[in-house]
Amino acid sequence: MAKTDLLPLAEHLYVNEQCSLAEIAKRLDVAERTIRNWKDKARREGGDWELKRQNLLASRQSFHEELYYLARDIASSIREDIKAKREVSPSRMNFLARLLPQLVHVKEYEAVAREKDAPSGGGKPEDVVELIRGFSLVPAPDPYFLGYQRRWLADRSRVKIWEKSRRIGATYVQAYEDVEDCIAGAVPSVWFSSADDSAAREYVQYCQKWAGLFKVAADYLEVPLFDERDAKVYSVTFKHNKTRINALSSNPKAFRSKGGKVVLDEFAFHDDPDAMWKAARPCITWGYPMRILSTYNGRQGRYYRFVEDAKKGKLDWSLHSTPIDLAVSEGLADRIAGRSLTETERRAWLEQERADTGDEEAWLQEYCCIPVDEAAAFLTYEMLAAVEREGILAPLSEVSGGELYAGVDIGRKKDLTVIWVIQAVGPVRITRQVTGLSRMAFSDQRRILFDVLSHPRMRRACVDATGLGMQLAEEAQARFGKSRVEAVTFTARLKEDIAYGLRGSIEDRAFLIPPDNEIREDLHSVRKSTTAAGNIRFDVAASEARGHADRFWAAALANHAVGTSGSMPTVVTAAPKRSIVDDPTREIAPGSRRGGFLGSLARRFF
Repeated sequence: MAKTDLLPLAEHLYVNEQCSLAEIAKRLDVAERTIRNWKDKARREGGDWELKRQNLLASRQSFHEELYYLARDIASSIREDIKAKREVSPSRMNFLARLLPQLVHVKEYEAVAREKDAPSGGGKPEDVVELIRGFSLVPAPDPYFLGYQRRWLADRSRVKIWEKSRRIGATYVQAYEDVEDCIAGAVPSVWFSSADDSAAREYVQYCQKWAGLFKVAADYLEVPLFDERDAKVYSVTFKHNKTRINALSSNPKAFRSKGGKVVLDEFAFHDDPDAMWKAARPCITWGYPMRILSTYNGRQGRYYRFVEDAKKGKLDWSLHSTPIDLAVSEGLADRIAGRSLTETERRAWLEQERADTGDEEAWLQEYCCIPVDEAAAFLTYEMLAAVEREGILAPLSEVSGGELYAGVDIGRKKDLTVIWVIQAVGPVRITRQVTGLSRMAFSDQRRILFDVLSHPRMRRACVDATGLGMQLAEEAQARFGKSRVEAVTFTARLKEDIAYGLRGSIEDRAFLIPPDNEIREDLHSVRKSTTAAGNIRFDVAASEARGHADRFWAAALANHAVGTSGSMPTVVTAAPKRSIVDDPTREIAPGSRRGGFLGSLARRFF
């Protein structure tokens, strides 16, 4: 770095930080004579540091006078409300209380204020402090914010990041904080950016509401954004101190050459979060605060990494987390309903919201603060949608034609026991029955399974014989013979084989399923991962609260039963993969398995 590169910083230290030439030289590790030469050169070129310093001091004095008058006016209005026995706005009381630290500096200019406008009956900072102490005795529950919002508001950390549910009032309370900071003069400006224009407009509407509540005058301005035809900047300027709030959609260019407080709303959904961060982060270099709020958008991207690093302590940021259940426990559903709800009503409200979402991944990410990576899904929604068919489920007594095959995953503790029955019609495996048995006596499970295995068209069933399933598998073999019932003990290698076997059939659109939400989410919940030793594991996503992919493994076992039935020889082909549904002339035996040994080998390494 060239020595002259330090010149702007030296000027800032002299003008803004009121440092002496000796202090600047020591901090920058530059000779004091060099600093003095820079200062003299600036004076000759019309950029006198001394004059700038004097102007700044004068403006600070003016600002503290404005701050003093603002605090006095707010305190007076609150006092009048109390005398008239009117309800006192908790927001004004809260704002005045947080203004107290700033009033310490007003004492330096108290004499100037008295000369210009000597208030009758007090008005000094000490008077305001006494008035605030009196207010603390006035009971006033906050009608605007819930517990998690108040915690966010009370946290004055320089950088705060919030992982949150949708529609819990995060932007609402952030607008309050920003208006409060501007009115108090804590920041010169706020730069707010959200994922789209409508969100920026909503935020400004909140700011206008809070400005009205504080009874301060503010001008609203809406101007087109440079290089963007449809985008706009929404600006609110406070008349008493000229601080300003600027709201715009996601455009990194707008943050260049700006300074002040930065708020990145729904950061995970910005068009280019990396470019936005590079443009926005320097805005707070001079000590201004940063706020980052968002729901999740998968496990990729800067927002997800920020939250993870904050949780691990790698970032010295203040992390807040508010999933929907926490928000509801602190009164969100009550606020929406407009009345106090019972715990039963709150739980019912949550269940209804979850059911109405209709998509477990959306529920987890948008409401539960749980990121879900679709790219890591072993069976994607797109793959499952391609094999969903209406009207394929039927009572087994009404099924005729192709042979039946079954897969049985035995539940443990809270898990389901699932019996998945498919019918092989040519190369296509059609789901005919999916039975989930929850918290059922072992004898009842055996009776239902034996009824399925007794069907005259049942060719083969693969039964999970791991753990509790061993007894049921052995009894089924004793009753129906090992040729019809195969006892399957799950190992890592076997899980890999049958999981990829199911996916291969689904990719070929040769395994049809009903359009059922629980089945869809169960099949989609499986994630493939590779251990440090290179072994493949199949884990369940965070939605495991609804099960441990019991339906997935039952379906995989049913598909495996077809491949091990021995009804026809296995066919291995090197022809290009095409959908066997789209190409009905392609003859593949119902018992064939895609890729054979080479396919299994390739799956382990790719």
